[in-house]
Amino acid sequence: MLDLFIRLFITLVVIADPFGNIPIFLSLTSNFNSSVRKRIITKAILISGLILIIFACLGQHILDWLNLSLSSFRISAGILLLIISLEIILGFPKVIQKEKDYLAFTPLAVPLIAGPGAIATVMIYTRQVFGVQRILVFMAIFLAMFFCWIVLINSEYLFKFLKTGGTQALAKIMGLILAALAVEMICSGIGEFFT
Repeated sequence: MLDLFIRLFITLVVIADPFGNIPIFLSLTSNFNSSVRKRIITKAILISGLILIIFACLGQHILDWLNLSLSSFRISAGILLLIISLEIILGFPKVIQKEKDYLAFTPLAVPLIAGPGAIATVMIYTRQVFGVQRILVFMAIFLAMFFCWIVLINSEYLFKFLKTGGTQALAKIMGLILAALAVEMICSGIGEFFT
């Protein structure tokens, strides 16, 4: 069972990709001061952890009840990311920068940290354990989210190093990468939907 715990922890950290999300986080929160940025990431991590725990417990039931497939969830998350990436690349006014509570939920918590990949992972691993063994799943989720929080909460140092101009340049590059990620997510969702 320890093997399952370690595999789930590593998988969640890789999928959440906290290091890769640092430039996106910095670009989305560039208008906020340090304390607000830290509150946003803390809230985003708490929301992500809660979402993953809910889907670990009730994920398949929720999707069945709403008559949704994981592929449709993946497509919608991809569309959301594509819109955000276009805002970053083209420099459109970002509503999400003005609403820090909204920003913590989306796109940071969903779909960047607790996206369809992470949700699908916890659902799959939860099916492999029964009874008290499910505590290992919850512990792996908690530790993975804590690790992501440690990485992102220290992104302030990177922000100070890059300054505003560097962050904006990095944001454009990350916007392109985010757009590619969004298209990949949409395509894989469409592929799953038709198979």
